[in-house]
Amino acid sequence: MFGMMEGVYAFLTRMVGNRMETGDPDGSLHAKIRAGQGIVFPFLKRFGDGADGDLTVAANTTLTSGLYRYNNLTVNAGKTLTCTRGKNTGVLVLLVKGTLTVNGLITVSGLGAPGGMYGNDPGGTGANGSPGQNGFIGGSGGAGGGSYVYGIKGGGDGGNTGVLGGIGVSQGPSTSGTTDNLIAKLLGNMDAGGGAGGGGGAAYGRTRGGMGGAGGGVIIIEARNIIINSGGAIRADGVNGENGSYDSSTTDSRSGGGGGGGGGCIVLLSLNTTNNGIVSAAGGIGGSYGKIPSGNVIPYNGAGGGNGVIAQVVL
Repeated sequence: MFGMMEGVYAFLTRMVGNRMETGDPDGSLHAKIRAGQGIVFPFLKRFGDGADGDLTVAANTTLTSGLYRYNNLTVNAGKTLTCTRGKNTGVLVLLVKGTLTVNGLITVSGLGAPGGMYGNDPGGTGANGSPGQNGFIGGSGGAGGGSYVYGIKGGGDGGNTGVLGGIGVSQGPSTSGTTDNLIAKLLGNMDAGGGAGGGGGAAYGRTRGGMGGAGGGVIIIEARNIIINSGGAIRADGVNGENGSYDSSTTDSRSGGGGGGGGGCIVLLSLNTTNNGIVSAAGGIGGSYGKIPSGNVIPYNGAGGGNGVIAQVVL
């Protein structure tokens, strides 16, 4: 049987490569998958085996993108738990045998597809912005704004996303088959988090467009109990697009804003979830055009990124 947990491991292999787990006497779980031994994991238990022990995040902590198995995990107020960018995107998978308590922040915001490059042509005639990279699951990136110049230079297109982009899912108690089907749809189609915003176009003169915002990454949490207290948050937001610039020597030279990054993906699986905080996979706001203090101002703002995917499943 290829179930939910095996799907998580297989997904991670494709996304972040091999993170050696020295606590596993048989070697890396990821290596087993690549060797064709990943179809059945008879030793796996739901919520993981707690091999990484207890963790209290008492200082800002950055983990290597990948999967971790804790007995209990607590993020203290005012502290942040995040991860590095993996092969394609930042992916943080937390299996918690007992209770996850979030008083601070767990985030992969901005760890999806990188933002599109701004148009940059100082002293020239202007330049187009670059498109943002595509995500698959999560929100689409916003298009960059075009510049205001004789012969408008366009902003880059926002990165696309897959058919699951922008869907929020809340599922009550269900059979394991239904739960597995939902997770399979989410995991089986992920190639990245949210799409990136396109870069803004540059005008002539010494200007450049705003850089597109990066998309959000991916967080998957499976815990017996999830408690998000007031002031706590779990985020996979897209980054806002950068504002464009302007040349103060002329009223006809203002560049476009960068598009906002698309929201990423958050999957929460638990027996019991108490949420008095924030769970967000919002798209980033588009950057504004280069504003000139006076004159006829024509706006070419970057577009906002699309919202991502949040799935909460009661096991």
